[in-house]
Amino acid sequence: MVDVVQIARLPEAERATHMGAMFQQLMAESPDQQVGQMRELIRQMAEQATDSEYLALCHTNLTLAAGLPEETLKGFLAVRQKAVASLPEALQQRDQTLMMKAFAALPETIQAPVKQAMQ
Repeated sequence: MVDVVQIARLPEAERATHMGAMFQQLMAESPDQQVGQMRELIRQMAEQATDSEYLALCHTNLTLAAGLPEETLKGFLAVRQKAVASLPEALQQRDQTLMMKAFAALPETIQAPVKQAMQ
């Protein structure tokens, strides 16, 4: 399993390269595998990362996601939502709090495509 906390600690450009490659691999898997792998990545972050590491990874992932075609972005967000919903409540809460904080700090050019895909 990938150590996503180590990736979160990388400089922004390296983090984006690693996460972009990971997303490409993830989206090639079956839907059940996507949810399972995403759940493990989020669980690992929620249990082991500091708030600043979590926020940095969320910033990178949201920026990458915003560059996806709308239908791909919708699929990615649906997988993430299912993965988070399958986590224990405390981890769901931590993820939601930090994801919302990271999202609010992003420029509108990144927020807009994500908001559109969530409708």
